[in-house]
Amino acid sequence: MKIESCFDGQNKLVITRAEGKVESATNLAASKKAIEIARKNNCHRFIFDIRNNPEGQTLLQAFSDMESMKETLGFQFDDIIAIIYNPSIYSKERAEFVETIVKNRANPRFKMFTNMDSALNWLNNQ
Repeated sequence: MKIESCFDGQNKLVITRAEGKVESATNLAASKKAIEIARKNNCHRFIFDIRNNPEGQTLLQAFSDMESMKETLGFQFDDIIAIIYNPSIYSKERAEFVETIVKNRANPRFKMFTNMDSALNWLNNQ
């Protein structure tokens, strides 16, 4: 699995892209890499670009992974996370479900978007 993660100094955030389906192993590996880069740069803002990643897990597994992002993925409460997805391969209904799970638990600020500009705008206003 190829994961690209880099610190964007201009926007003070970490941008991560991974190949493959959206599933637990991919989420964990991408999160670990992004968190490592973020902590080295005293950063708490993230963009995960999954526009080329189709759904790859059940809704139950998505619930389990996202219910407590600190425990399952290693994020801190003061992290701010934007996910950019492509509704033609990752359904809007699933995106809304995942966003609701995260918001209704003790998790970092989290929102899903369909384009980079909206994600950056939201992050810059947090």
